[in-house]
Amino acid sequence: MSIHLLRLAFISLFFAIGQGALGDEITGKPGYAPKVPKNSVPSLHHGLRNVSRLQKFSVALQTLGIPPEAKPDFAELPSHTALTQTDFETQLSYIDPHLGLRRYFDITSTAVSTFQNFFSLSGGILPEYRFNFSRHSAPSDSEGLINHLNQISGQVKSNIAEPLQGLKIVLDPGHMGTDFWDEATGKYVKLEDKKVSEGDLNLWTAYLVANELEDLGAMVTITRTEAGPVTKSNLQNFNATPFINQYFYDSLDNWMEKYLALDEAEIKETIKEKPEVKKAYTSDQQEQFFIEGEDLEAREKIIEALQPDITLDIHYDAEDSTKLQDSNDAMETFVPGGLLETESGSRLMRAYAMNQLLSVRRFNESVNLASELVHAMSLSEGVSLESVNGYYNAEMIKGKDGVYARNLYISARNITSLMIYVECLHYDHVKEFNQLTELTESGIYRGIHFQYPKRINAVAQGVKNGLLNYFKR
Repeated sequence: MSIHLLRLAFISLFFAIGQGALGDEITGKPGYAPKVPKNSVPSLHHGLRNVSRLQKFSVALQTLGIPPEAKPDFAELPSHTALTQTDFETQLSYIDPHLGLRRYFDITSTAVSTFQNFFSLSGGILPEYRFNFSRHSAPSDSEGLINHLNQISGQVKSNIAEPLQGLKIVLDPGHMGTDFWDEATGKYVKLEDKKVSEGDLNLWTAYLVANELEDLGAMVTITRTEAGPVTKSNLQNFNATPFINQYFYDSLDNWMEKYLALDEAEIKETIKEKPEVKKAYTSDQQEQFFIEGEDLEAREKIIEALQPDITLDIHYDAEDSTKLQDSNDAMETFVPGGLLETESGSRLMRAYAMNQLLSVRRFNESVNLASELVHAMSLSEGVSLESVNGYYNAEMIKGKDGVYARNLYISARNITSLMIYVECLHYDHVKEFNQLTELTESGIYRGIHFQYPKRINAVAQGVKNGLLNYFKR
C-alpha cells in the first residue's frame, strides 16, 4: 500500500461468510449476513440547502484556473437491474457507511435520485441520475460475468485437466520496487544490510500465482512484469493536470468546505494562498500525483481494456520501514466500498460509487471470493485473519474476520470484474522479515528468471487454493 493510503482513515466492514450459502450455483447472492438497516433510511430532506455552496466552489475553481468538473456519463450503470429500496439501502450501508453520499441522494420508497449538490427539498434542482426501485428483489447486474463464473465453476467441479480454461484474471502487483521508488513510496523495511521491498514481493508473488493459474488453464495478465512504474510516462514529464484538477474536485467535501464559508470576494482574494492550494503544486505532491495518480491510472486502463473476470491486487503490509515488530502478522482482503464522508465531493467519485451500489451481484461475489482467498491463504501461510483493524483506526461491523470494504483507487474504478485487494502478510514482522530476506528459490515466468524467498510459495499456493475453493462451492 502507498504512504498516502496509509494516512487515510477508512471504514473496514466485516462480513459473516455463510458456508455453502450459494448452494451449487454462483448466483450473486450474499454468502454473508448483510447488514440490514434497523430502520429504513429516510429521504434526506435537509430543507433548502444553501445553493451558494456550489456557486462559491465554482468561484474558487475559476480563480485557480481549474475547469468545472464534467457531468459523469451514467450510461454504463446497470440501470435495468431490479432492486428494492431495502436492497439499495443494504448495499448503501457498505458503500457509504459514513453517509457522505447520502447527502447527495433523495431516497424515497420508489426511487433514488442523485444531485450535483446536497439534496434540497424545494430547491428546484433537477437530479443528475434517477434509479427506480422494484417491488420485488431480482438483481440482474453483471449477467455475462455471473454466467461465465458459473461455467468455470462447472469445469472445476468436473475435474477436467484445465479447470480454469477461459477464465480471465488480471494480477496487479502493487508499488514499483527499486531503491528509488521504495524511498519515494516508503514501501520497504531495511535494517542494516538487509532489506525487504514490498514492490519486489508483490511482483514475485504475481509471477508465482500466474504460473499456478496458467497451469490450470486461466488466461493471466500481470499489469507490470518488471520493477518500476507501469505508466510509460516518467516523473519529470508526465501530465499532472488531470490529477491536479481531481485533487480540487475531491476537495469539495474535504478541506475546501471551510473556505466556502467566506464570501465570494474573499474567496477570490485569498484562495490562492491557502496551504492546501499551494500543496498541489509542490514537488512532493507532484511525485504523489505520479505514484497515486498517473501510475495507478495506467494500471486501471490495462484492466479496463482486458475486461477480466477477476482482478487481484497483490500487496503486503508493514507499519514502519525502520523497525520490526512481533505483535501483528495477520492478513486481510479488501473489496470496493467504505467511502469516507470526505470522499464524496467529486461528481466522478459519486458516479463510481453509484455503479458499486447498483452492482449488487458483482459486489456479493467479490466478497465471497475474498473470503475464500483469505481463509485459504491464512491456512497455507499459517497466519491469522485480521480481526480488529486498529492499525487504521477502522470501525468494524460485526461479521467474520479478514474481509473489509475500502475505497481504493483501482477498486473504486473497477466496474466490470470481481475485485479483491489482498494484504498477504506483514513483512515487518520479525519472523517474516528474516525469511523474506533469504532469496533461496529460483523461478521463471515467461522467460523472466527471478530469485525469491521460499516463504512466498505458501502465499501463491493459498491464492490458488482459495480460487479453486470459490468455484467448488
